Amino acid sequence: MLDMSQPGLLTTKALFVLAVAGITLAVCRLLLRFNVLPFGNDVPPATADQLRHIPLLQFDGPNGVERYVSETRSLLRKGYEKYLRRGVPFQMRNPVEELGAQVVLPPKYLDEVKRASTDLFSFEAYSEKAFLLNYSRAPRQTEAAAHIVRVDLTRNLGALVTDLWNESALYLDKTYNSEWQTKQAYEVVCGFVARVTSVAMVGAPLCRNPVWNRIVIETTMASFGAAQAIKDKYSARWRWLAPWSESIQKDLRRIRKESIELLKPLYEDRKAAVSRSDDVQGSSEMFRDTLYWLITSNQKDRSLSGITESQLFLSLAAIHTTSATLNSFVYDWIAHPEYHGEILAEVKDTLAQVQANGGKWTLQHVAMLRKLDSFMKESARINPIGFVSIQRYTLKPYTFKDGFQLPAGVSFVFHSDGVHHDADNYPDPEKFDAYRHLHLRETVDPNRFHFASVSDSALGFGAGNHACPGRFLSAIIMKFFLIQFMTAYEMKYEHGGIERLPNHDNSNSTAPNRTVNLLYPNQAFMGINKRYKFVIYPSSSWEELKRIPEQTASIMDFQHVCNSGEWSLVGGETHELVKTITAELTRSLPARVPNRQQDAKMTFDTIIGHCPEEKGFNLLMTSLEIIAKINACTFVGRELGANKSWVTAVVYSPLWVYFAVTLCNATPDILRPLLRPLFFLPALRNYWNMQKLLKPKLDREMETFRQTDDKRKLLVPKSDQDLPFTHFLLSRYTEAAATIKQLVIDYIQVSYTSTPTTASALFHALWELAQHPEAAEVMRRELATVMIDGNLPKTHLQELKRMDSFLRESFRLHPITRFTLQRYVKEPFQLSDGSRIPPGVMAVVDAQEINRSPEIWENPDEFDMDRFYRLREISGNDNRYHFVTTSSNSPGWGDGTQACPGRFFATSTLKIVMAHIVMNYDVSLRKVAPLKSQPLVNGSYSPDDSVEIFFKSRNVE
Repeated sequence: MLDMSQPGLLTTKALFVLAVAGITLAVCRLLLRFNVLPFGNDVPPATADQLRHIPLLQFDGPNGVERYVSETRSLLRKGYEKYLRRGVPFQMRNPVEELGAQVVLPPKYLDEVKRASTDLFSFEAYSEKAFLLNYSRAPRQTEAAAHIVRVDLTRNLGALVTDLWNESALYLDKTYNSEWQTKQAYEVVCGFVARVTSVAMVGAPLCRNPVWNRIVIETTMASFGAAQAIKDKYSARWRWLAPWSESIQKDLRRIRKESIELLKPLYEDRKAAVSRSDDVQGSSEMFRDTLYWLITSNQKDRSLSGITESQLFLSLAAIHTTSATLNSFVYDWIAHPEYHGEILAEVKDTLAQVQANGGKWTLQHVAMLRKLDSFMKESARINPIGFVSIQRYTLKPYTFKDGFQLPAGVSFVFHSDGVHHDADNYPDPEKFDAYRHLHLRETVDPNRFHFASVSDSALGFGAGNHACPGRFLSAIIMKFFLIQFMTAYEMKYEHGGIERLPNHDNSNSTAPNRTVNLLYPNQAFMGINKRYKFVIYPSSSWEELKRIPEQTASIMDFQHVCNSGEWSLVGGETHELVKTITAELTRSLPARVPNRQQDAKMTFDTIIGHCPEEKGFNLLMTSLEIIAKINACTFVGRELGANKSWVTAVVYSPLWVYFAVTLCNATPDILRPLLRPLFFLPALRNYWNMQKLLKPKLDREMETFRQTDDKRKLLVPKSDQDLPFTHFLLSRYTEAAATIKQLVIDYIQVSYTSTPTTASALFHALWELAQHPEAAEVMRRELATVMIDGNLPKTHLQELKRMDSFLRESFRLHPITRFTLQRYVKEPFQLSDGSRIPPGVMAVVDAQEINRSPEIWENPDEFDMDRFYRLREISGNDNRYHFVTTSSNSPGWGDGTQACPGRFFATSTLKIVMAHIVMNYDVSLRKVAPLKSQPLVNGSYSPDDSVEIFFKSRNVE
């Protein structure tokens, strides 16, 4: 534990760390000078002023990020009807916010975009910026890789098609048997696609190697995960550090290392074959895979590592897009049994001809599957995996033929989903007609409407020379999967029925619901962010997890690990402190209600004051200051609680720790031990100031405790005196442990743990109150029935059922953390389902799943202040749904022996504060927008610090 009683040592340490930091910064400057650090494309995003000539499309009503995540498809459809059908571009929010607005172009510009060079409209630049490729060091496209897929692979599909069929049959025979098995739909199709695609990438036997198949599946997740981690961890100014971050790069480094080891023998064989052969044609008949074609290509880096990088890019581009599309086909196949008979007859006829050909497939046999092909194209039209296509980034300004101008730095797209649902292109566009495209081939053009074709009315694969080069291979692989399953297996939903489940939309993209034969909602899964790995359990594991003993898995250790507890002191609370909070502090609450009302009045008089007119305050900082001051009056007494220096120190204590932890998480692993002391210097200085303010008080109280023979008298709170919190602590510690240093740490910890969490709850309660002024009137009427001469009752305030319901509903919609029952596992344990959790991981329950579950709550995304009031009115429910409840449907406080020890104190504080507010003020917001809470690496949320709230006194003289 840090000894803060010796400030001189801190100064010496600080000087040393500053020297180390100075050297580090000097090294970084040299790296910058010699361009060692990547900074990405030098064309910055266009400004809003440069795009003001383009109409802006937004949602009617609330226009927050959440709506763009889940409702972009409907907004794009609106834009298509309002603008694109008339040939007018529009702009809207970009899922990659830092790229500025996203411009959506009408189809009339397709020809010009298709013909444009890549130094004008660049997909590579779009990908580089959207996925931060310069910083994540994820595999990236090369011209050689695109060429060999477009030319060599497509040219050799006829020679590969039988191998693809045989491998698909072999994989399914070994994976599935005659017994029903519960499988995640995406797991089934992704494993298949990885295995069969690898035939064309590396050939047999490596395509059957489970490690290789895992690699090609993981590459996409690792690449996108690295990009998201960089966005979460680094501001744009500091992203050059990302390539040196072990936590960000470790998965990609592992993938590269494993890939090189697996590819090395194949690489050497193919190199040797090329050198032995008199001509390339001879060796090309020995190897038909992308590995060989890359070796013989004009790629600049044809070393093993260079070829490996291109192979990983090809897996990134192929596996998950094909898998998601195939997953969607499976769902539509189940949903439309009316087409099974004719399509299955076509498939059987084709298989008979293949059998007559000695079991060898040809591309002509694949082409015979015209009904299946049309079914697939219609499924992709109705249920695409993306709503836009032909994504480009403008590297230079451009003026289209009609005079429309795009400046440099614009990310633009075409609305493929709108084109595919335009009645001018597809009559009755919302109807699923499996033979729609077959009829078009028969009546319009036999070459335009097959699954892999691209045209101005079929944009799913892009357009022009830059259309997806691997679409022909993808089409064959998906057809082979469907043929295998429709002829040799049976597919059904575990939950029964045939209706397709809703897709999961995410901005411009969507994905099939991954629940075919799925036990996933009742199984734990791994969640990984930029710093920690969480084993996330569903609510069904609640009762078992809450009973895990503290010596096996501890919430204190969870907080200690997530907040650098050896420096921040977080998570180091002693058992004596915890017992003091759960026992003496909680017992004292009813009698302290009048005192705390006075504390609240003093606090509001100081911070808010009398507001005859509306007066604005930063909601986050005001909430922190209110809670810090009121709680301080309880813990350290009114004299110190009214001290501005003490309140400021308490307010900034969590902020300095958050600042330090954030910097640590954003620092490369190699530099973190050196820079962590510097990052925590403000927090330690703040603690030292708190110690200086506390010491005189603690000296007096410790002396009184020593000199008093009957110490029990000191433990009885008196209404006209401060709470004897120091004496509570001293009565629990042994004489040796009862030191000034320990008491200072206890006071710092209790101030830290009680302030930000309660302030977050107050922040969100006020935000909801400002939007629901009718709730304030309901609470005023309730208060009028229980207050006597303006005084609240001394009964844990349980009579305030409407206020209690309001606070719990706010707490449900706006939890302070994504997770609950957080535990750091110290000893391995096994649950009843057989799952074993090793030490060193974070075991948590998904609180968000509980709080927003439609199976538990009616209209779970709506704020209903009387939700829990109504539930409590039902006979037998009164003790189940109050604010302080701990249970599997009330995740905010945890549960069991490690539930939040201060929850009674926190709820008492919030009710006293809310009572003072609704009786004395009206609150309002000038701008109502969805909150922008910042997720933190420990699973909690940092409230939106941009919200301004307005107070107006109700009794204006």
